[in-house]
Amino acid sequence: MTNRSSVKNRWRRTALTTTAASAGILLLFGGTATAAPTPATANDTPVFHAADDPLPSGFATRVTLTMPTHIVKAGITIPLQAQAFGIDANKAVNGGTFQFLVDGVAVGAELTANTVGGVTFNYAFPTEGTYTVTANYLGGGTITGVADTAAPSTANDTMTVTVDDAPTVVQLLQPTTVPKTGVSAAISAKVTTQTGDNLPNRTGAKMNFYDGDTLIGSTAVFSADGTANANVTFLYSGTRMVTAKFLGTTGYAPSTSVAVPVEVEHKDLVTSTTPMVPSSGAAGVPVTISAAVSGAIPVAGQVQFLSDGAPIEDPAPLVNGVASISHIFPEAGSHTITAVFTGTGFATSTSAPAPLSISEAQPGDTTTTVSAPTATVPGAPVTLTATVAPTPYGGTVQFFVGDTPISDQLPVVNGFVATTYTFAEAGTFQVTARYSGHIAANPSTSAAAAVNVVAPGGDNSSLQLPVFGSLGQLPFGS
Repeated sequence: MTNRSSVKNRWRRTALTTTAASAGILLLFGGTATAAPTPATANDTPVFHAADDPLPSGFATRVTLTMPTHIVKAGITIPLQAQAFGIDANKAVNGGTFQFLVDGVAVGAELTANTVGGVTFNYAFPTEGTYTVTANYLGGGTITGVADTAAPSTANDTMTVTVDDAPTVVQLLQPTTVPKTGVSAAISAKVTTQTGDNLPNRTGAKMNFYDGDTLIGSTAVFSADGTANANVTFLYSGTRMVTAKFLGTTGYAPSTSVAVPVEVEHKDLVTSTTPMVPSSGAAGVPVTISAAVSGAIPVAGQVQFLSDGAPIEDPAPLVNGVASISHIFPEAGSHTITAVFTGTGFATSTSAPAPLSISEAQPGDTTTTVSAPTATVPGAPVTLTATVAPTPYGGTVQFFVGDTPISDQLPVVNGFVATTYTFAEAGTFQVTARYSGHIAANPSTSAAAAVNVVAPGGDNSSLQLPVFGSLGQLPFGS
């Protein structure tokens, strides 16, 4: 007697028409419709399967195969990614196993899919050529709410492998805000393979950004899609032609973007001023005070130095980024030194305060020496000079004939002072020079220098006149 269940199941397998027979039989078991190919008979009669014939198990799946690029360099490891989906449920499969094949040969071990049906297999193609890559899902996964397990499925793609670094393409992205000179601005560029795929290997890569030929920024940080974000500083305003240059990495060649016009607004370039001040000095002795000024480009301008907020000396020009003054503090005390930079096209900057301690002056003895011609004539101007040693950092010298001053108080410069004097009458005169002294130098008076002044017609046999040039310039006749 025929089992009712067997009969029922037998008739749930619907016989196909002659045309359908050439395509297969629709299997209705398990609630999932899948096509099972069946060859047609010679007379195109319907084909039936017995109830006890083995049926395919599991719900149908599809596989996506993703290779980061279709042109790679031999020997470079790249990720091959695959994911399984349930066709009817249109959901990712949880679990199951994959096997990757290259030109039909299994490579690596079977891999267990994750909770969304995905696996990644890292593989290096050994030589150049064109390869067929297969991601073979072996089934076994599940989908929530579906009783059956996942059925196997397969996906294929091709890979071109070369012996050279794979070519790349860089696209510079227009800044989202208008950059200003001297102000850090965000800029981006994206590098991909020549076919537009993500770059699988970015280790050690670097992206440089240029304004014309000038490097304005650089970064070694890339996102997963190959976008590099950097902070750049434009030095000049107006329309700037900007490019991004990918320096390459293992297996991937360098490339440069096309130049993109970027509008840059003017703003004074930022500067930074750093004081260079000794910690101590002495009253009456020059102290050298300096400041270094830096910016995005070599800075031009001047620096005004302040002591306790008050200017000291005139503003000093920058020379190779440094300005310096020499200043004498007249008395002991503690001071705070700052430096203020100003320059056209550059933002003003003020240094941090620097302490300077000035100790009491320690005046030392000096020696003053006077020099005068040994002989002259009345009415002829002569030059008198004096030197003070050691060289003082200030003070004055006054010249005397006998006890009569013949000059003003003249400042000593580098230890030297000079004046011109005309003797009105004949005679022998004693010339001296008296140094006034200074904070760190004691006063001193020179020894006298004798000057013999001989009138015309007198005894000039021993007279040796100083050289004045032409005798016609002398104030007396022949």
